[in-house]
Amino acid sequence: MNYKVLFVSLALLLTGGADEAGTEKAPISVIEPAKIEAQLGKTVTIRGKVTRTGQSKGGLQFLNFANAQFVVVCFPDAIAKFTSGQPVDLYKQKTIDVTGEIVKYRDKFQIKLESPNQIKVVKVEAAAGTTSEPTESKAPKKPATLKTKQGATDKNKKPVDPKKFFDC
Repeated sequence: MNYKVLFVSLALLLTGGADEAGTEKAPISVIEPAKIEAQLGKTVTIRGKVTRTGQSKGGLQFLNFANAQFVVVCFPDAIAKFTSGQPVDLYKQKTIDVTGEIVKYRDKFQIKLESPNQIKVVKVEAAAGTTSEPTESKAPKKPATLKTKQGATDKNKKPVDPKKFFDC
């Protein structure tokens, strides 16, 4: 009897049935529309960086990605559930995992955001192997130098007095 349970469990695990039983699949990248399309009608997790956000006159909020074929939509009734802020502000320029049913609307794939539990900000791997949220470089900027026609730098020139050229 125990062998039958073991065999069925192993078969489910090998065929992918275990994912429906609660184990987590790796998120699908937003830049892979073919993989997203293959999951149409299924509940999956999509990962990507929100590059633009927007809000309609009716109050719908949109999280857009570099891949223009996928969008996260949040209706006004769900926006009220986000107690720490508006989704358009919370997730702009963040890499997120969003889980929900993939549907197609006007030739775009989308997930309807109904709860804050569906979405989370993820840390991405940095080049050095540490995890951190992508940020702008904190290195000090070098002062700009002007070049003359001869190619020499113009760092030490004094500013021109505009009174010489304009009636001030």
